Amino acid sequence: MEVEVRQLRMICQIVKSGSMTRAAAELNITQPALTYQLQRAERMFGGALFVRDRRGTRPTALGELVLNYARTLLPSLDKLVSETRLRTETGADVPSLVRMASQPSPVAAPVVQRLGELLPGSELVVRQQRSGREILELIAASNLELATVLEHPELPLPRPDGVVLHEIVTEPLFVAMAATGPLADRSEIRLADLAEQSWILPEELEVQCSEYLHLVCQRAGFTPTIGYRLGGFTARDVLRRGLAVALAQATSTFGDGVAVLPIADVKTELRHVLAIAADSPVAVHTAALLEAADAGYWDSAARAGVYQRWLTRRMAG
Repeated sequence: MEVEVRQLRMICQIVKSGSMTRAAAELNITQPALTYQLQRAERMFGGALFVRDRRGTRPTALGELVLNYARTLLPSLDKLVSETRLRTETGADVPSLVRMASQPSPVAAPVVQRLGELLPGSELVVRQQRSGREILELIAASNLELATVLEHPELPLPRPDGVVLHEIVTEPLFVAMAATGPLADRSEIRLADLAEQSWILPEELEVQCSEYLHLVCQRAGFTPTIGYRLGGFTARDVLRRGLAVALAQATSTFGDGVAVLPIADVKTELRHVLAIAADSPVAVHTAALLEAADAGYWDSAARAGVYQRWLTRRMAG
């Protein structure tokens, strides 16, 4: 007699349910059938696996031993089944390692989550990269399988051979500033009104942002003064203290002390892009990854009140 997977699942369910009656209901079998299967398992393992008393059904020492092994084995078996089914259904190899890069964006985490669901047997390595251009070069050189990158439509990234770029969404860029500043109570702001302000370049996107910031500010009639090159919590604190202003993604939520305002006088845009190596096994999942990225973006947008009001005005206009 050999151990059956269903017997291990049965033992785990009995422990989880705490009674034979509830376990039988969860397993969608009758209690006599469950009792019979348990007796078979106990004969195979050589002793009682459970005791029943007023407190319910509890594992014996032998039952605890079997339970520990079952909890270790079942996830691996489930992964095996999932991975082999995926390979059969898609006809694609399942990579043991998937390398991904990202730039700060609300679409990165949903893509990572969906990859984990699609490729449960793969190790996923994700790193943040400052330059979108460098990311695409790494994909072209087979050092990455995919990435979420940012580009400005007016300053598009190069399209290397072997790398396929898919637009997820193009959003407006807003301005972030101290909530206590004299201009923060406006519903929109003109870039021209910020000509005397010091600007922050986000450290993680410095190369792309510098060129674009100068481009849009020149259209507003001035050359920006770059006062800081930093990111994360430090950038938020500098904004909150009113030491500088910065371009911000429309979905940005900086928390108390920082206001985010739409720009009225100059069109500013940012495009979120999914880049995938054309010959990567991940490429067969492009549609699913794009769907996850799009859903993740609009989920973030729904939590950004300023962006929601801006969208409502645009739809009404």
